[in-house]
Amino acid sequence: MTGADGFVGSWLVPRLLEDRHVVVAGVRPGQPLFAAGAPAPWSGDVPVVPLELLDGASIDAVLTRGFDAVVHLAAVSSGGDAGRNPAEAWDINAGGTARLAEGLVHSGGGDPILLLASTAEVYGAGPDAPRVEADPTEPCSP
Repeated sequence: MTGADGFVGSWLVPRLLEDRHVVVAGVRPGQPLFAAGAPAPWSGDVPVVPLELLDGASIDAVLTRGFDAVVHLAAVSSGGDAGRNPAEAWDINAGGTARLAEGLVHSGGGDPILLLASTAEVYGAGPDAPRVEADPTEPCSP
């Protein structure tokens, strides 16, 4: 799982473990795993591996482990952060996703499933109602 140390990942990892899945947590190197030294919301049985989406070699190194599925949650998720540096947000979010997908194709690890999570910001401001994938897109941030 990429972005295992983010908001969604910190909830999803324990749930996957509860359902007896084997989880490997890919996290951006050189940053604290969780803010303010908070403990991981999962047991120490989850290996944490450095994963830099800007670096194809980093992605390839992680993918040598072989996976049945990858849940891709890593991204510049803050609209404010993305707005301050749209080029970096684009390279991490779109380019990083492309590098990850390409790495999976060439990893020789079978035919893993790639689940990509996005943001409601692809739909724009719109009505205050639940969104569905068929809604028109009107992105409101990089």
